[in-house]
Amino acid sequence: MGQEGKGKRNMPKVLLKFQADYADEFDVYGLRIVDKDEWEKEKEHIRSQKFVEQNGKWPQEKYFGTNEGIVFESPEELIGSYKEIEITDNEAKILEKLRIDFFGWTPEF
Repeated sequence: MGQEGKGKRNMPKVLLKFQADYADEFDVYGLRIVDKDEWEKEKEHIRSQKFVEQNGKWPQEKYFGTNEGIVFESPEELIGSYKEIEITDNEAKILEKLRIDFFGWTPEF
């Protein structure tokens, strides 16, 4: 093993594919890659009281344009808008190299 591999641990990654319907007019798509533990923490945060204190009660509206927004009735609806696909560190690196590790729109929390 070379020096670059010592002490390095590959974090499990998740490819998050987002899809939600906007007012029965069109679907909104996006994807991003995150460390699996980061995604678990994000889901925990979305379900937390702290999230409600910071963002207000459910339903939540997340805007993606000048006046277009998608309403999520509950934390589970928001989280359920993502399809989680576990990928390896090498697969993530390939997607990053091809510059397709993020595209479209995904809600920020």
